[in-house]
Amino acid sequence: MTGLPDRIVSLTDFSETSNNAAKRAAELALIMKRPMTLLHISESTAIPSLADASLRNQLMEEELEIKGEKLQQVADELTEIYSNLALNIRIIADPVFDTGIERFLTEMPASLLVLGKKHRTTLEKIFIGSNIKRLLRNGHFTVPLLLVPPQLDRFELKHLILAVNLREKMAEIGFSFLEKLIANYGVTLGVVYSQGKDGLSEKEVDAKLKEILPKAMSEKIQSITLVGDKEDIPTTPYVDELPTDIVVAFPGKKGLFESLVKGSFSEYLADNYEKPILLIPQP
Repeated sequence: MTGLPDRIVSLTDFSETSNNAAKRAAELALIMKRPMTLLHISESTAIPSLADASLRNQLMEEELEIKGEKLQQVADELTEIYSNLALNIRIIADPVFDTGIERFLTEMPASLLVLGKKHRTTLEKIFIGSNIKRLLRNGHFTVPLLLVPPQLDRFELKHLILAVNLREKMAEIGFSFLEKLIANYGVTLGVVYSQGKDGLSEKEVDAKLKEILPKAMSEKIQSITLVGDKEDIPTTPYVDELPTDIVVAFPGKKGLFESLVKGSFSEYLADNYEKPILLIPQP
């Protein structure tokens, strides 16, 4: 996607966390004057192996019917709260969550995905993981992905904080969405970056920002925050100042082994940052 999304897509599993994220997605849809889709990926429950084909199909149809009713109930609650919201619902039956997302994005490539972040214990993070991590590791999302923390009670599109690596050249296509947000909604920018082992001077930082950012974006920067290491970003005072500020990261594709062993900066933010996170995938 090279510009603004045609549609806001909120993924739900009917939990309190995803219902809250759906409300924030509705607010974003109204701000951007876009239609919204409430999407559920139905990963079928276990069906007895002795069941014949007709019974299996019947059980699956009953399950989809129940989930469809739940989805409609959530949609009705949203349209009652947000009367001007253009909303439709969609269920995709797929045994694998991330390939279900891939199927949807094949049909609706100009979408912005919204997911609710769930608080998990350390053991849950290790053994259960999350749909967010599956998307990040398997590379099945090719559109912006907005992660909404459970405590966020309103959505504002005012200020973005770019978490950038000044030593890496990013694809220009990754900035086109942000440029449109700036031009259309008056969004302002801050930058936070990791100094790492070899620090950069102020002059070098300015030069790097001009090198990697389009001119229209660099002119909107209101603050530049330095941290010693990327893992320090979630606890940086400026980054954590306002609950509606959105941190933007740019995940790139990794090989399976590298993803499993090293993880990624985006995964680290998803696990540790308690404010909205906008992930814009790099090609």
